[in-house]
Amino acid sequence: MKKLFIALIIIGSLFTSCTKYTVTRESYGINDFCNLTILTEIATKTIYVDKNTDVLYIHYGSAMSPIMKADGTCLTLTEWKENHNIKD
Repeated sequence: MKKLFIALIIIGSLFTSCTKYTVTRESYGINDFCNLTILTEIATKTIYVDKNTDVLYIHYGSAMSPIMKADGTCLTLTEWKENHNIKD
């Protein structure tokens, strides 16, 4: 009797725990988050700029990292041009 009761509880929980769950996925593309283009390339070092955020990245070997300023924030292409007196 005890085993039958436990079996009924398990079977009942299986039926009540199964619900129809749908995941809605937004249609985002990779370029919506990170749109990297090559700015310059020398041997194994490549400098990228993200068109979405204007942040500069360095790719060296198998590692990629944002280029950081001394205060710990990311360097942008606009800031770099201002510091080097380069006009578009």
